Amino acid sequence: MSERKIIEYKYDFETHYKDLSKICHEIINSVALINSSYQYIDARYPESHEFKFWNTLGNSVRNLTCLMKRTTLCRYSHFPNKEIISIGQIVDNALAKLEEYSDSSILNVISVSSNIDSNTPVLCDAEHTSQAMTELITNAYEAQLDTEQLDTDAPWIKVNISSKDDLLAITVTNPGSIDVNQLYQNLSSALYTTKDNHSGLGLFIVKSTCSSHGGNLIIESDDDTTSATMTLSLKADQSV
Repeated sequence: MSERKIIEYKYDFETHYKDLSKICHEIINSVALINSSYQYIDARYPESHEFKFWNTLGNSVRNLTCLMKRTTLCRYSHFPNKEIISIGQIVDNALAKLEEYSDSSILNVISVSSNIDSNTPVLCDAEHTSQAMTELITNAYEAQLDTEQLDTDAPWIKVNISSKDDLLAITVTNPGSIDVNQLYQNLSSALYTTKDNHSGLGLFIVKSTCSSHGGNLIIESDDDTTSATMTLSLKADQSV
């Protein structure tokens, strides 16, 4: 009688994302063509607006384009292309991404404060850093979408830019509390998410960006608010 062998299969998330990103890289070219075609038809033929699902189609194409770009970014998140960019540019790029791919009303509930000059230079990957900031803000926004007590006409997502001990800190704070211990236990998983119909790409992008820029991701929560802070090294010799 043959011996039964039990083999433990360990899932390699990093390899999974690299493979998935290669596929998405191929798909994104087709999606870009569809998106440009949609924009052309939308501008050239106003009667297309009468099509019942025209706006829904446009939103779907934009969302798919965004998803493909985010997934592709995961492939290169550990290999940043660093350049000198100002802190103000990082913030502006992140807000522009939100306006392009998210609910436009999100910009109405964000307030940004800083204790450092917006022209302060930072050595970083501009795309990765601004996308990571976008992910933190989006997470904060989506966490409160179903909360009826919020005043959507007033800023309730607080973004603070600060520096301490050669680290740039970008902190996003929103109302509500979470189980931080449970979150930290699952942060090692690239696919971890607490939301239905989400991929878990957001935290993965933030964690990878912090790691490749000599920083860290810190999450804190009390009875009233939750804060997520991504830190990046301000030193020129930060490790990659």
